[in-house]
Amino acid sequence: MKRNLYARVRLLSIILFITVASGTITAADKLTPERVASLLPELFRMHLCQRDMDPPFMRRLIKEFLNQLDPSRSFFLKPEIEALTALPDEKLSKLTQETLAGNFSHYKSLLKDFLQNQIARDEKLYAQLEQHTEQIKAKAIEELPEKEEFQWMQWPADDAEKKGRLIASLAEVYRVNKSYLTEGEAFKLALQGARDEVQKWKKVGVEDEVTKLFLKSFMLALDPHTEYLDTEDEEEFNERLERSFAGVGVQIRPCPLGAQIEEVIKGGPCDKCGKLSRGD
Repeated sequence: MKRNLYARVRLLSIILFITVASGTITAADKLTPERVASLLPELFRMHLCQRDMDPPFMRRLIKEFLNQLDPSRSFFLKPEIEALTALPDEKLSKLTQETLAGNFSHYKSLLKDFLQNQIARDEKLYAQLEQHTEQIKAKAIEELPEKEEFQWMQWPADDAEKKGRLIASLAEVYRVNKSYLTEGEAFKLALQGARDEVQKWKKVGVEDEVTKLFLKSFMLALDPHTEYLDTEDEEEFNERLERSFAGVGVQIRPCPLGAQIEEVIKGGPCDKCGKLSRGD
C-alpha cells in the first residue's frame, strides 16, 4: 500500500513538474487543444512504459473518456458503448494524428452527443422521479440480496435495466439518509442528488470541458496511478493526501514537485523507521 501511495505521489509530481516548471502550461493559461497537444510528447517521454499513442493506448483513452462522462453507468447503454469503442486500427491511427495536431473534434463529438442524446433522453425521467416514490420506498425496505441481479460496473443492456438501477440506487441512498434525517428529508435529498448529476451536465460548456476530460482520460490511459488534476481536483487531492500521510506520522505541504515533508512527528511510524526527514 505504501508503494502504491508513493508511486501515485511520484507520478503526480512528474506531471506537475512538466506542466508548471517547463512553462508549457501554467495555472494562468487556458487549456486549449493546441496547448494540451504540445504537452503530450513530453508526457510520453517521461513515462516509464508508454511511449506513443498506439491503437491499444487509443482504445484505452476512448474508454476512459466515456468513463469520465458516465462513471456511475447511469446514462449510456451497453450497445452504445460498444459502438463507440469498436474502432478499427486505421481509424485510431488517424485519430492519433488529429490529436497530436491539436484537433479534438472527435472528443468534442463524444461530449456533444452525450449531452444531446443520453442526458437529454433521461431528463424527463429524472424530472418525474416522484412518480416512482412507492417503488423506491419499497425497494429501500427489502433485505439486500447477497448478489445483485446486475453487475453495477457493467453498462446496462437496455432502458429497463438502466431504470431498475436508478430505482435501486435511489432506494439505497434513501435508506442511508433515513438513519439521520426524517423520511421526507431523506427522500428529497436522494432525489436531489440524482437530479444534480443531470443538471451538472446541462451547464457544461463543451469547449472548456473537453480539454479537461481529455487530459483526465489521457492520464488514466497511461496507467491507473497517473492523474490530471484541475483546481477543484487538486484541492480534494491535497485533503486526501494530508489524511493519508497523517497515519504514517508526517505533516506535508504542497510544493512544485507535488508534496514535501514539513515535519516528521516524533514517535510516529516514520520517525521510528528513520528513513524520512524534513524536506524529503
